Amino acid sequence: MMHSLRPVFGLLALAVLAACSDDDPTTPGADDKGRLSVGFRMLSDTSTADVPSASQATTSVQRDGRGLVLARAQDTIIVTRAQLVVRDVQVARTGANCPDAAPSNGGDASCPTVHVGPYLIDIPTSGTATSRIEVDVPEGTYTRMRLRLHKVSSADNYDKTIRDGNPALANASVRLEGTYNGQAFTFISDVNSLMEVNFPQGVTVGDNTMPVTVAVDVGTWFDNPSGGLISPILAAVPGALRTMVDANIKTSIDVFRDTNNDGTPD
Repeated sequence: MMHSLRPVFGLLALAVLAACSDDDPTTPGADDKGRLSVGFRMLSDTSTADVPSASQATTSVQRDGRGLVLARAQDTIIVTRAQLVVRDVQVARTGANCPDAAPSNGGDASCPTVHVGPYLIDIPTSGTATSRIEVDVPEGTYTRMRLRLHKVSSADNYDKTIRDGNPALANASVRLEGTYNGQAFTFISDVNSLMEVNFPQGVTVGDNTMPVTVAVDVGTWFDNPSGGLISPILAAVPGALRTMVDANIKTSIDVFRDTNNDGTPD
């Protein structure tokens, strides 16, 4: 059965705790265990004020009872469901030279890895809710964090649970549902990206839970350089428009320290 994650992230939290068992090499010892809380949320409330032309206007992103509403020039996209597939979380100490691929044995002490998936994440599209997971990492101060946006493989055994429970996500990492100018759409992308963020002040994981937030700026995904919004219906088909949207997805995700859990960087 697929791990279908809702805003409270209950199933994912249980799965992470199960993964961090005594025989899991990624698990820190009982005396040096800290907790990192990772939240996922949509960015919203941008403005198109004081811009010289529609082609240069920023996409307005608002929330209402329908979902996440993107508006630019004459076009409107309403996102009613947003799903991402993520895989490994890796934190790094100052000066650590961590490999791009998270090691299966958890890595050395300067680059500890916590395996949290792959899991299918449903990010709330209305209201201000944040989907959140909590994972155990060794106590210490970290200056970098990595999180992989993961393409579900059609053959990888690690991806079998998601693949079996949601065949539409085979060979995909992102799935949106909604409407474009009133027409229903389902947009699926196979972008596979390693996201990395630096914490200039460091993030200290110790006795208290340290929150960080993964902010997804869907408002930039469908920006059309010539004005308006790219049709998610057309972009769902491999080609120039899909390539453009995939590039936007890779640059739209930010990770930052969020001590007060308000969805904005400290």
